[in-house]
Amino acid sequence: MSIQSPPVFELRDLTKRYKKRTVVNHLSFSGSANEIVGFLGPNGAGKTTTLRMMTGLSPISSGSAAICGHDIQKELEAALAHVGAIVETPSLYNDCTGMENLRLFAKIKNCTPADVDEMAELSGLKERLCDKVSAYSLGMKQRLGISTALLGKPSLLILDEPTNGLDPLAIRNLRAFLKKLSHEDGVCVLISSHMLWEMEKLCDRVVIINEGNFLGEADISRLSRENTNLEDYYVSCVEAEEGEQ
Repeated sequence: MSIQSPPVFELRDLTKRYKKRTVVNHLSFSGSANEIVGFLGPNGAGKTTTLRMMTGLSPISSGSAAICGHDIQKELEAALAHVGAIVETPSLYNDCTGMENLRLFAKIKNCTPADVDEMAELSGLKERLCDKVSAYSLGMKQRLGISTALLGKPSLLILDEPTNGLDPLAIRNLRAFLKKLSHEDGVCVLISSHMLWEMEKLCDRVVIINEGNFLGEADISRLSRENTNLEDYYVSCVEAEEGEQ
């Protein structure tokens, strides 16, 4: 009998309130190593707010978020030591080269020159790393941003709408990049999006929310075995929610 490894991240009844308005409502789900978890919902569903709470950028109203067993509210520094994240947009220095960005972030994270070389290789940008980031395309900035987030070898990579503004080829390249990170290198990837078709192609499992409420959770391979798809499952979740109102 195989022993199931503990989750890389776990949310329990995570809630965010602004005065009388509840933006995230008792949200609970988790993610494991070697897994890409999609966080799906329309714009304004509460996805970014959830990610901000998970990374300590926004206080939690109630409930909890833990990363590698460390509670965000009680052990923030220990929890974030296991996290690489791009929430909203990559934080890069546009007037510096790609390599200078990698070295700056490596210094902040106390990484070695070998770590920088590894991420330079992983980025797929080696021939452009001497160029200033201001000359990069959106896809190149995303790849560099993810590479800086991966310095220090985090167990969890959090990405907020990373395919926004990318052309189809850049999206395909990013998809292959993330699948290798997760399935070959063991990183747990949590990626938020409102794009059904892209989540179906990229993710192993998808969690669906709307207006801060959990609507459902689907295993992509299981949907395929049952001759259905993520769009049909999503619609059924939304219709079930509307039927309860």
